[in-house]
Amino acid sequence: MLNTRTMTISLIITFLSLALSVISMSGFSESYGFADYNNIYTNLVEASNNNVNHNSGKMLPGVTNIALNAPLPSKNDVSPAGLFNAVKDSVVRITVKGKIPNPQLLVNGTPVGIPFDSAGSGFIYDQDGHIVTNYHVVADANVISVRFLDGNIYPAKLVGVDKYSDLAVLQLEASAIFGEQPKPLPLANSSAIQVGEPVAAIGSPAGLTGSMTEGIVSQVNRIQLDPVTNRFFVGGLIQTDASITHGSSGGPLLNMKGEVVGVTERVFPDTTSGSSLGYIPGISYAISAGTLQNVIPQLIQYHHYRYPWLGIHVVDVTPDIAQHLSLGESKGVEVVSVTPGSPADLAGMKGIGTNYTASVILRINDTLVKQRSDLINYVQNKIVGQTVILGVLESDGLVHGINLRLGERPQGNSLNSGGYTGTLASMTSNNVTSFLSQLER
Repeated sequence: MLNTRTMTISLIITFLSLALSVISMSGFSESYGFADYNNIYTNLVEASNNNVNHNSGKMLPGVTNIALNAPLPSKNDVSPAGLFNAVKDSVVRITVKGKIPNPQLLVNGTPVGIPFDSAGSGFIYDQDGHIVTNYHVVADANVISVRFLDGNIYPAKLVGVDKYSDLAVLQLEASAIFGEQPKPLPLANSSAIQVGEPVAAIGSPAGLTGSMTEGIVSQVNRIQLDPVTNRFFVGGLIQTDASITHGSSGGPLLNMKGEVVGVTERVFPDTTSGSSLGYIPGISYAISAGTLQNVIPQLIQYHHYRYPWLGIHVVDVTPDIAQHLSLGESKGVEVVSVTPGSPADLAGMKGIGTNYTASVILRINDTLVKQRSDLINYVQNKIVGQTVILGVLESDGLVHGINLRLGERPQGNSLNSGGYTGTLASMTSNNVTSFLSQLER
């Protein structure tokens, strides 16, 4: 006769099989996310009082990368005090010494370097002693030092930088790795970050090592022009109201599970109110964990990052643009210009011409493009060499599928400072509307 434990396990296995069958029939990827599937599995395990064997090593049907013996994600947020105690040994203060070339002071035609000292923050990325911070924290540095909360200070070397995303990777020396036993901070799942989610920033504002501020995620997937050329867009930025100031840069923005949701980077500049602060309090940006997952491994391995690139300049389709182009509906992004020799050019895409031909991107692969940020964020999460299909509404009223292979974005000021051509380089939606009005006269 079967005992109660055996019957319980048998019933659980039967139920799990039925549940998986339903999931399979309904299309797992469309009807259930990992969280739902994980809840089903977790509830079954808890119902059996841990009689189900976690360590069988078998894979869950329909899921290729989640093993039964993998630890389940933590569902319990910790208190702010608990969070700080859990991560404090993984956050560091970074001090740098260097010289900034002054083009107005020349010796034999060479700019004289002006000595400087500065500081920022960072966090432990892996057990090899790699530290993530902002590029602007270590720019022009000759000497870099890392200080842990326990007061220990170690030299660090610069491994790789990406000026466009404002990211840099440092590495501790072997003696420091042995002495500190680095405790890496895990990266959060970017797609799971929600507006309103509580977050905390830890760093060294004004040199005050180990300071923590709290806030929420105010918005996700913001875009900003890069700090190098002021032409390329950086996507995937997280907006937060957690207080960030000088010295905080490069530190982690954490959720209440102790996962890095982003790297604190910049405050929002105040260019309108004339405030003496120079920025708007309560609006700061962090570079998302998704961007870190793409960029940091390449900085460690190759010391630089290769950006995927379409080679087009686009603006949001406003009602005015839709009217001028006889689109009937204001959705998607209008292709303003195409860089010669770019992937978009090789695929036959065109910008606005004298006959104001419409080329409106409505979709990239299976993702709808409602506004410019949708396209920028999607491409940024791809890699050079991948093929994408653009759904483009042309002047014939039909949506055409355009296949193109993503190229590597040009560096620095090559290709007309970012690949935008002619007088349309700096156009906004309002500029395009004015331009189209002139063409009609």
